[in-house]
Formats: sequence, C-alpha cells, structure tokens
Amino acid sequence: MDPIPEISTATPVQSAPPSTPSKKRFPFLLLLPIIVLPVLSALIAYLFAQNMVLRQQLAKIQTSPSPILTPATVADPTARWRTISRKNWQFKIPANWGYLECNDDAIYTNPGIIDATKECNFGPSGTFWASKSGPYKIPNDTLIPTDTEIYTVVSNTKSILIDGKHAILQEENHVGGQGAGKYLFAYIQKNQSTYIFGYTDIDNPIIFDQILSTFKFLDQNTNPEGKFCGGIAANLPQNQCPEGYTCKMKDNYPDASGVCVINAP
Repeated sequence: MDPIPEISTATPVQSAPPSTPSKKRFPFLLLLPIIVLPVLSALIAYLFAQNMVLRQQLAKIQTSPSPILTPATVADPTARWRTISRKNWQFKIPANWGYLECNDDAIYTNPGIIDATKECNFGPSGTFWASKSGPYKIPNDTLIPTDTEIYTVVSNTKSILIDGKHAILQEENHVGGQGAGKYLFAYIQKNQSTYIFGYTDIDNPIIFDQILSTFKFLDQNTNPEGKFCGGIAANLPQNQCPEGYTCKMKDNYPDASGVCVINAP
C-alpha cells in the first residue's frame, strides 16, 4: 500500500509589493518653493534696506561739516592796572605801583611808592622807567671788552613795536660803575631823539612786555597819527607826514589837506 502524502498546512510566503511614494507628499513638495521664495526675498530686501540706511548714515557723517572751534577769549592781563597819563606819554602799570616824575621827559615807577612830581637832583631808580634824551649810542657789545673795567654786554637783541614804532629790545649786563646790574632795555630813535625804556626785574620780564604793550605817545612830534598834512603849503616839513605814515586827503582837489595815517603793514 502506497503511503499517503503529507499535506502541508504552512501559509506560503508572499513577496511584498514594491513601495510607491505617498500621494500626500506631492502637495508639500509643490508648496515648499512657494513658501521659501517669499521668505528668502523678504530677507534679501531687508538686508538691502539695512545696507542703504547704513550707507546714508556714513554719508552724513562724512559730509557733515566739522564744528568750528572758536578760540577762547583771552583776558587782558592789564585790565585792572592803573593808567598813568602825563604830558608826553600814557601807559599802564600794576595797580599797586606808583610813579616819580622828574620832568616831562623822565618818569620812574615802582611798587609801593606814592605818586610824586618833583625835580630829581639825584639818580632816581625804579622797576620800570621811561625817558627821552638827545642822540644816544645804543649799547651793542656782545663780548666782554678787555681794555676797561666798566662796560655793558648785551644779549637777546630783537626788534619790537611800541605804539606802532620800531624799537630795539635787549638784555644788558652793566658791569662796574654806578648802576651795575642786569636790565632789560628798549630803545626808539626818532627825529634826533632817543626814547629809553628800562626794567630791572629781569626774572619777571612779562610785566615789562605788558607795560610796553600799553604805551602811547601823546606829543605830536612822536605820535603823528591824525596830524594835519597837505594844504597850500604841503611842501613845508611841518605839513608832511613822517616816515611810515601817509597823508590821507579829505578832498580830491589841488591843495587839499588831510591827516597822517600809519601805513598798512
């Protein structure tokens, strides 16, 4: 008897069908560029706008004019000084100084003295003085001489202006004799006259400079500003302006007169 074949009860294995993309993904992929492009465009536009704003700000900074610095007003150091006004000159000295006037051509000033005008039959002295004399040889030796025991050695000579007039300013060391010591001197030589300005406190020369800056000549012979000139007798010396001045005519016709004015620098 033939054997009965065994019938298998196992479920046959079936192969899985190939996977296919989900139909739900297609709409998302289609929408992605639509979403990203506007965002990217907005970001680019924002960055461009910020860049333009920054450029405008930089342009304003570069083109804005720099502020003009106005120099601070310098106070007049002689504002509280006293004014000495005499026949031939006017100048300022510190408030606590006084003067001794020997005559119209010599005046001496010093701290703490009482103002006085009297004949000086002695050799007066002062911290600052002004005097007028005839022709005078201005010291100019810069080396110590070997043939005398009384001499003056000068140094630091320079040209300055005193009331618009050219002057020589220098340091002088007087050795031997009366009045030995170190001084500052300024000289003006004009019309056969010499104006001498002396100062003794050489450790404080700024006071000398400040006094000289206030000095004004009052006599017509030395201060021709505003002096009559021209006219019918314009060829006469007294009707002419000195060197450094020009006759400014009041009218434009022959024999017109005018006044002397200082030449422009």
